[in-house]
Amino acid sequence: MSTTIAISTTDRAGRAATADSRTVALVLGAAGLALLPWIVVLAAAGPEATGWAVLDALEAVCLLGTAGLLLTGRPLHRAFAALAALLLAGDALVDLRTAPAGSALLVALAMALLAELPLAALCGALALRRGRGAARSVTGRGARAELALAA
Repeated sequence: MSTTIAISTTDRAGRAATADSRTVALVLGAAGLALLPWIVVLAAAGPEATGWAVLDALEAVCLLGTAGLLLTGRPLHRAFAALAALLLAGDALVDLRTAPAGSALLVALAMALLAELPLAALCGALALRRGRGAARSVTGRGARAELALAA
């Protein structure tokens, strides 16, 4: 059985994003927004939780950035998605390695399997996909350079 994620964004001609890309952007945006209250809780927990608050804040920025850039059809969404995938997978791994046995380990496992790793996989697929906007011309100061973000 094969699963395909169909993603199409606004192209250079300004055509609207497809329903699939809007759905993916909505999922990523909702996940980014869902992290915000948790970041506040971690920030209030004291200095020992500062690193976790910063990590989750970076994840939220990457998820929200990916969502916004995906909706506008900007190829930079792939860079944000790649960083989100890396942060989410790393977060899951560290949570699993540092959780003490018992209920804390079960919570870490549930978060990894139900949230962090599926989001990381979705972001990884976005980062690696090819399609319209794979390369974008960038001009500035009279020079022209090609910025290729496709894998």
